[in-house]
Amino acid sequence: MKILVFSDWHLDAKDALGWFGWDEKKFIKKLQKIITHYQPDKIVLNGDIFELYRYRKVEIVRRYPELLRFLQRYSVIYVRGNHDSISHVGLDYYEISYEGRRILIVHGHQADFFNGNRVIRFFVRLGMKGLRLLSHWNWVRNLYMRVYRHLDTKPLDARKENDFKYVVYALRLLDKQYDAVILGHTHQLEDLVLYQRGRKKYYLNSGTCSQGRFQGIFLDVSTWTYALINEE
Repeated sequence: MKILVFSDWHLDAKDALGWFGWDEKKFIKKLQKIITHYQPDKIVLNGDIFELYRYRKVEIVRRYPELLRFLQRYSVIYVRGNHDSISHVGLDYYEISYEGRRILIVHGHQADFFNGNRVIRFFVRLGMKGLRLLSHWNWVRNLYMRVYRHLDTKPLDARKENDFKYVVYALRLLDKQYDAVILGHTHQLEDLVLYQRGRKKYYLNSGTCSQGRFQGIFLDVSTWTYALINEE
C-alpha cells in the first residue's frame, strides 16, 4: 500500500487574512504531478485543511471548487486538526495495519495543551471572528500577518511553544506498538528513525502546503520506505 500524507493547507476565503497563498490551478497542477509520480493507493489529508477558525466551510468551498472536485477523483481520507475540528466530515485519526505493522496518522495538536483543549479552541475561534470583523483596517491586517508569519516561519528548535512535546508525543504513541506515527500541525517537515524495543520505528511530520510551500510525506507500507516531499 502506498500513501501520500498532506496537512495544514489552511484553505481560506481568499481575503486579506488568508494564509493558503496558492493559485488554485497551480496548486492542482502541483498535486497532479506528485500523485502521478508516486501513484498512491490513498491520500490522507492530516488536519487543518480548512481554516474554520476564521471562515465558514461554505465560503471555502465556494472559493476552491476545482480543487475540491479534483480531490473527489481519488481515495481521500480526511483527519481533523484543531483548525477544522468543528467539521462534521473527517476522522480524529487514521490507522493502517499491514503485515503486522501499525501506522498512526493524527494531526498532532493533541500534544499541545492550548490547541488540544476544546474550551480554549472555542475562545480562539471567537477571537478569530473578531479579528475578521476588524480586518477592514489595514493596520489590523498588517499586524496580524506579521505576527503569524513570524511564528510560522521560525525553525522548530526556536519555537518555544513546540519544545520537544510533539516528538515526545510521537514516541509515546510508538511505544504503544505503532511502527510509524505521522503528525502535522507544526508546519515543520520532519523525519526521525529510531530503534525502540528492538524494532525500527519512524516519526514523520508532513509539514505544510501554505504560503507557497508544498510539503508532504510519501510512505510505501509494503516496502517500508518513505520520502519527504518538499517543493517550494
